[in-house]
Amino acid sequence: EPKKQLTMQNMNMLINNNLIPERFQLAIRLFKYKAYISKFIHRIVDKPKKDRLFILNEVSTPFYEEHFSNVDIEEIENNRIVISENKFKTEYENKLKEFRIWLAEEKTLSYVNETLLKRIFDEKCDDSISKWEMDSLSFYYHDHELESANQDKYDIASFSQLPENPTVVNEYVSRGIPRVEFKLNRIAGTVLDKDKNKYQVTLLTTDGVVTVKLYAGAFSHYNKQISKPLPNGKKEVVEPSWFTRGNKILVTGFRRGNKFFPRKYKNSIYQHTIALITSIENNGDLILKTEREQS
Repeated sequence: EPKKQLTMQNMNMLINNNLIPERFQLAIRLFKYKAYISKFIHRIVDKPKKDRLFILNEVSTPFYEEHFSNVDIEEIENNRIVISENKFKTEYENKLKEFRIWLAEEKTLSYVNETLLKRIFDEKCDDSISKWEMDSLSFYYHDHELESANQDKYDIASFSQLPENPTVVNEYVSRGIPRVEFKLNRIAGTVLDKDKNKYQVTLLTTDGVVTVKLYAGAFSHYNKQISKPLPNGKKEVVEPSWFTRGNKILVTGFRRGNKFFPRKYKNSIYQHTIALITSIENNGDLILKTEREQS
């Protein structure tokens, strides 16, 4: 999310992303120095004014002597300088005046936001522009990510071209009950939304939006977030829900009306109704995952 303003609270982010101009390298050193000496509280005084006293060591003393006057010094203990935080802050803030002016400028804010956005875009583009669009905007402005998938190799059908009533390919009797098997097809799409109450997932396929209706058990299996316990009592996420928005899935089943119903039979070629598409290769091959992680 773009920054609305920049303050000293953003310093670590600016430093970590190398967004501060070379001319302000001293400001970076000052910021880090203040953070360092703040760890060494000698004592806290309440009168005449509340203050914290920092005790310097062999690491912090040389920098202090180079860049600060001795007006901050409160005492010397065991040959170590003890300084007043309040007095130190006065000098510290004075040295950062020019940097703070730069930090408050509108052009600095624009530069930081544009640079961070470009970096995010570049990282996402390692996959594709379309993936970045879906992750960031929740829609595709360019071609769907799955346009480049090898449709024939994976038997991917166009939902709009499937008959609204499934085709019966086998009829049999099981335990005295007449049953039928339908011709199965596969569709692929990007998850847009899910409805836990109706056990439905909304997919954006290459030819439009499709509602996938699952059995309750199947929905729960693929929707659950898998975690494992850690020694400290907390949990670590091993695998998020496969129905997380932006994920791409391959679904085997049949169309009935305006919905797609995942299904498989004992003799089905594909023994998993849902496969997670983890990657799309340049040649159109899909890297598929058919089993959930173990907790």
